[in-house]
Amino acid sequence: MWTNELTVLVPNYNGSHFIVNTIKNIRSVIGRNADIIIVDDNSTDDSISTITKLNVTLLKRKNSGGFAAAVNTGFKYLIKRQTKLILVFNSDALLPKDFLSRLNPYVNPIDPSIGVWGFHEQDEDIIKENANTSGFVFLLNAKVINEVGYLDEEFFMYGEEQEYFRRLVSLNYKIIQTKIEIAHSGEGSSLKNFPNFYFSYLAQRNSILLEIKTRNIFFVLRKVLVIFLIINKLYFPKGRRNDKSYKRITRPNFFLRNIFFIKSIIYNVQYLFDRSEH
Repeated sequence: MWTNELTVLVPNYNGSHFIVNTIKNIRSVIGRNADIIIVDDNSTDDSISTITKLNVTLLKRKNSGGFAAAVNTGFKYLIKRQTKLILVFNSDALLPKDFLSRLNPYVNPIDPSIGVWGFHEQDEDIIKENANTSGFVFLLNAKVINEVGYLDEEFFMYGEEQEYFRRLVSLNYKIIQTKIEIAHSGEGSSLKNFPNFYFSYLAQRNSILLEIKTRNIFFVLRKVLVIFLIINKLYFPKGRRNDKSYKRITRPNFFLRNIFFIKSIIYNVQYLFDRSEH
């Protein structure tokens, strides 16, 4: 059974207020003996003491590197264990009770040409497809890591999954977008740890960085223009006005939104210069 090949990988940073319910949910849905790995990204709350009571495998990072770094730590550990399926799971997400039965037709048997199975965030207005599938929870065919590599830690958070999915598709792996809905607090594990406006800056910065890393100058300039129009509330892509990613970059006041926009451009220009020097 494919569930015997499944490991759940949960990155955690100061998420002690979520992690107990999250692990209970995973075990109630996948099974009491579910293989669960938690990677703690150098938390400063009581996460470590809380997690050690949960009877899971705990990997502790010495430095906080963000979501991508925590996931990569888990990937490297699981590759050595020859794990076949990795469910990357946000610490503030909750699986539906019928998750396994609904997922079964998609993964039984496991198609080697499929790299990722994506899920639909509950209450999300649109179901994203292909490389734009949501990355808050995704199922990875672990064998692709040897070819695709690891998440890009330059992103810290936001966009790292999209960049990884685009690389995966460029190597002719498929992404299957399931219709399974998963509840997600949406920044619930992060709002406690960072100023609210920091998310807006990262979302703007990484949206541009994503295009630089995966597309050409036309797409980069188009993304810059789109972000400028959105933060000044002059434009929203059709049907996406309530999309969380767009709400995120318009959350601060007018002045801060535009300061972050300028800072994002400066960051990415500097990134381009640094890359050209290498």
